[in-house]
Amino acid sequence: MTGTDIAHWTAWAAFALWAGAENALILRQTARARLFWTLGVAALGLHLAAAFQWHHHWSHSSAVVATAEQTASVTGWRWGGGVWINYAMLTLWSVDAIRWWNTDGNSKNSTPRIVLRGVFAFLWFQGAVVFAHSGIRAIAGLVFVGLAIRIGLNRRSPTVEAGGGAQ
Repeated sequence: MTGTDIAHWTAWAAFALWAGAENALILRQTARARLFWTLGVAALGLHLAAAFQWHHHWSHSSAVVATAEQTASVTGWRWGGGVWINYAMLTLWSVDAIRWWNTDGNSKNSTPRIVLRGVFAFLWFQGAVVFAHSGIRAIAGLVFVGLAIRIGLNRRSPTVEAGGGAQ
């Protein structure tokens, strides 16, 4: 496996774990969601480390240039600020995962948490659908459709708690 492979697979692992955490939250499986959430941020950290090791040779400038080129190829706008967005996402996700382990998990649906989850969904959509290659784009798109269907079905069904019946 090459460094490029490691960078790509750790990004997709982070996406899959994020999606798994979201699915578990929809199903009210808090412990599973917290585990996937934590593993997802770890995978994102590994992705950034792999990208910097094998693509950018630990050069922030190289990462900005590469991001600007990729952004220009998709949008026509040469902008490297996506690197800072990735840094912010890793930081926010890490802080949230640590916070989640240090609380009883009751704040999972607080307003800041819901906003953060919405921002992450937007960022993952950009990375996994808008900026991805065609084959993987379709798979990621199906993941988003699946999550949307789960949300819709969950809103219509009675609340079910782990180990208990409908409320």
